[in-house]
Amino acid sequence: MEISRYIRSDRVDKEGFCQIHFRVCWSQRKIRFSSGQVVKPDEIIELTESIKDPLTGRKKERKKLQTKNRKVNRILDTYSDCLYDYFDGFTGIPTEAQVQAEVERIRIEELNQAPKPVKAPDPEPEPEPEQIRFYTFWDQFISEHRAIKSHNYIRHFIPVRDHLKRFSPELDFHDVTTQFANRFIQYMMSTGVTDDTAYNALKKVRAVMKYARKCGLNVPGDFEDFPTYRSIVQREALKWDEVIKLQAADLPDYLARQRDVFLFQCFTGLRWSDLPHARPGNLIEMQGEDNEVAPVLRLVQQKGRRENLLPLSELAIEILNKYNGKLPLITSQNYNEYIKEAAKRAGLNRRVIDTQYRNGQRFDEEYFLHEYISSHTGRHTFAMISLERKIDITDLSGLMGHGSIETTMIYRTLRGEDKIKVVKKAWGKNAI
Repeated sequence: MEISRYIRSDRVDKEGFCQIHFRVCWSQRKIRFSSGQVVKPDEIIELTESIKDPLTGRKKERKKLQTKNRKVNRILDTYSDCLYDYFDGFTGIPTEAQVQAEVERIRIEELNQAPKPVKAPDPEPEPEPEQIRFYTFWDQFISEHRAIKSHNYIRHFIPVRDHLKRFSPELDFHDVTTQFANRFIQYMMSTGVTDDTAYNALKKVRAVMKYARKCGLNVPGDFEDFPTYRSIVQREALKWDEVIKLQAADLPDYLARQRDVFLFQCFTGLRWSDLPHARPGNLIEMQGEDNEVAPVLRLVQQKGRRENLLPLSELAIEILNKYNGKLPLITSQNYNEYIKEAAKRAGLNRRVIDTQYRNGQRFDEEYFLHEYISSHTGRHTFAMISLERKIDITDLSGLMGHGSIETTMIYRTLRGEDKIKVVKKAWGKNAI
């Protein structure tokens, strides 16, 4: 416990006097109060007194503010002595209110000062307008973000809202606490979804709560401490010989067209949502350092809405020219089915492992490559082959339109055969 005195030099009256205040600190608690005495700054005396620590028995020095006025000093010492006696005789740890009451007792009984006038009660506050309900605001969040977020981003909020309604039909903002988050995670896992999906649902709740606070709603701050999950990022990609094999496969027209779209992704790294931008109106010509003119695709990415300039290789231009500058796009669901069929006919039968966690338990599932392939595999293929061909990771990040190089770093992994080369180079007979 520590009692200190100080003058309010920031509040000097017209005659040059400042008030003398006390600060009392104990057990991470603190109060301040005015002694009712005033002094001019040049009348202050800084003393150092030696005291004995009641816990350790050691002597220590502390500063003690005094004045040139003995009457003022007696009043200050009365406050200090009575408060020290109060703390020495108190069993346990007093509250701020109890210490304030003791200060008032000293003022009245020890110093014979009149009690402080009772402050008139504050007027009744105006009733706050009724706050919008949680699920109503959730729908408002979806509506207000349609114009600034991609469709793929928005659509994930709808099933999460439906899960929340099944889990807690009467949920409101004050219910969304850390305890709620933990229970909701357990509920999501009980539905059979992967741990990654369960924690992604909680991320959606966090996003809505953050937006609610920005809108001025009264929400608990627990959402900032919701549990998070580091997902397992698997980026299966085609090897270059598999790309050539798929390119050379003899396929019926309806599969060949979608195979070409997939190869265009392999040659450009474009997401499925950005493929509609690959059309003549977005193609421009730019001059490189070698003074050669190269075709460049100018687009605004659907995800993140970032503007990007993507130089197109001869392989990509060849596919565009084959379809007069406009890719033969179909629905994403049919597209994924067709490229799986095309990959199967091309003999892409390499076995791949998909690792997922459900309720903390690991599950490994084995697939043929043609079963695992999807539109995003084309984007992964572009990234992996680019790195194998020694494209700098920073340059690759720009080509893929990533908002952060951290996103691009997930592709910086070695294939199995590449690891063999690394080990042989370091530990082979010729290296030892």
